[in-house]
Amino acid sequence: MDNVRDVLKPLYPSPVDECLFHAKFVDRVYSFDLSLWRPSFWNPCNLSVVDDTTRIYATLGWTSHRIEKLITNAEGDMRYYLTIYLDTHIPLMNYFEQSGKATDEHVLTDCGEGAPVDTYKPSTSKVYHQGNLPDVLHHISDCSFFGDMRSSNPIIHVLSKSLPHRCKVRNILQIVSSYSRKHDSVYEFVFGCLKCSLLGLYETCRVRPTLAVRTHLIRIFDSVTKPQILQWMTRDHQQLLFYVIKEFLIFGVQQIPSVYAEVRQRYQWGQFEQSVACAMDTVRGKIVVDRDLFDFKGIESLLTAINKQQVHHLYRTTRHMFCSIVALECDKLDDANCVDDPRTETTHRIRELMHQLSIRTPTSVETPYDWLQYFNVSRETIRKLTLAQETYVHEGSKTTLKGLLAGLSRHEFEHVRELSEVFDRKLEVRIFKLPVHVYKRQCMALRRKHHVPGDQPIESYMGQTYLCLQCKQFKGFVNRIDDKGKLRNLYAYGNAKILFDDETNKRYCGRRSVKIDKKRHHYHPEYSAFMNVDESVAIAHNDERNRKRHAKERRKDKKNKACTDTELTTVNLLGSVLEFYGQLYTICPSCGNFMNMTSKYFTKDGFYCGCCIHHGRLYTTISCEWCKAMRGNEQWDPIQVLDEDDSVEETKSIYLCQACYKPWIRNADARLKLSTIRRGLTERWKKLQHAGF
Repeated sequence: MDNVRDVLKPLYPSPVDECLFHAKFVDRVYSFDLSLWRPSFWNPCNLSVVDDTTRIYATLGWTSHRIEKLITNAEGDMRYYLTIYLDTHIPLMNYFEQSGKATDEHVLTDCGEGAPVDTYKPSTSKVYHQGNLPDVLHHISDCSFFGDMRSSNPIIHVLSKSLPHRCKVRNILQIVSSYSRKHDSVYEFVFGCLKCSLLGLYETCRVRPTLAVRTHLIRIFDSVTKPQILQWMTRDHQQLLFYVIKEFLIFGVQQIPSVYAEVRQRYQWGQFEQSVACAMDTVRGKIVVDRDLFDFKGIESLLTAINKQQVHHLYRTTRHMFCSIVALECDKLDDANCVDDPRTETTHRIRELMHQLSIRTPTSVETPYDWLQYFNVSRETIRKLTLAQETYVHEGSKTTLKGLLAGLSRHEFEHVRELSEVFDRKLEVRIFKLPVHVYKRQCMALRRKHHVPGDQPIESYMGQTYLCLQCKQFKGFVNRIDDKGKLRNLYAYGNAKILFDDETNKRYCGRRSVKIDKKRHHYHPEYSAFMNVDESVAIAHNDERNRKRHAKERRKDKKNKACTDTELTTVNLLGSVLEFYGQLYTICPSCGNFMNMTSKYFTKDGFYCGCCIHHGRLYTTISCEWCKAMRGNEQWDPIQVLDEDDSVEETKSIYLCQACYKPWIRNADARLKLSTIRRGLTERWKKLQHAGF
């Protein structure tokens, strides 16, 4: 932090405050008018009068009184900066309180470790504030905002415990205490948060402790040891630690605009901020000077009462949008009811009309089910569906949804599902533009892949692929590493499972759903005599299961037919990222193939697919040094050889295919010359020979 005096100088130009901010502490001491001092100011030594022998003591008393008065009348950020300026004087004030001597001679005397006035003189470097907190902001984006995933990183785990989910306060005391014992980084983080919260050192704090409380707290924080803090954590301070970490999380999220904008949209984050700020302001206002100040008597019960006043499930997160839940429940009901054809009351024209309406409306967390009145759905059904959506959005509960959908007529049921699937597609299929420098790298990669000279334009089909919105399938070949660690689709061109109509030049999905032919344990009387089950009940249950299986097979046949009748959607990913049902697709800027964009393969130079670069070189540029073969080069390792020039021993890396990588090359004790390898492969050596033979 810069010098606080430079921030406050222009704001307080009055003659009374001029010496307070315009002069250094030593100049203020020499120029201080002793007649301004009063015994009611800060006065731990209980002096009734001051003179030239107690000038430093008197200056501190008047300065602290004057700053407190300015803080009372200040607003916004100025209260924060005035508090920081006041805290710069507290180390010297604490020294006076502990020594019990108010004379200047005492603080000016050097006893071998420097004069106390030099050691504790007012300085911003001696003050703790929000800028001194450990830098853990890069961990905030990894917290489980939208799920219950637990991270192995202790900082992320502690921060995630403070999120406004259910049951987060449970075991937080044991978790924080255990991590603080094992990891110094967690201890320093929690201790820093505790100081910032109790002293009100966040810029957004509205209530801060009085001067008497601040001096006691800072004295404790400066003298306390790690074992003492760890022992303090084991006492009954769970709610206090919970809210301390919450207050830091609010501060940290505000420092990351992208995360802040997202959580304000997904959560009731504004209400969460307000409730935590009010709770901690109340805590800071209730702290009083006491012999057992660090026990914070009454604070735990106060925070427990505040926690109980919050609305149940107010901040419960939802993993999926309501429209996705409705579509999923509809599929489950069709499966349970053995429905053969899921679409008997709706047509492709209705689905297309709903889609055209949806793309013309702003994106929202709520689906406009009132549109269903234009598709002959009753107002009562719309009212119940809207109420169920509000309950899900605010509380995360979907208990009434299944019964509501089960009671609908087939006409209403299918139209509700169609509208839900349309808005699910709207939320799950989106396009984002990439920066210009990434676009240029993608163009270069496509030119290299398709062998397009630099003086010719790129064809429109390069970087183009297709989507089936019926079966939610991406048709392009995507670079990936399979379960066995092998690279897939590195040299693939085109698209997978596409039907082409020669007459209309239209493309359709050629995917076929796999039949349900899994081996199941069916009931047989001769093998089940030992089971205490009525044979008729078991047979009826087996028949019901077979009926559901056959119905599911017929539904898959219908979906296959729908795929072949639905034209594929064309999309060009050059310079764009496609979000498609939970996956991000784009063109690899290195090899020009389609890729899944993940944070795992981001480097200082950008991102790549994770499959096309080996030892710093593209696989497409690696070929056998002897036979120029490229097939299987993803399994080759570079071979270090000596270059052709004998006068300079320079090494270079070459690649040899499995056929050319002979045992005498592989088992050589010394590094071979490139000319030796070429000669041996030409003459078909069976073993390594001396150069003279």
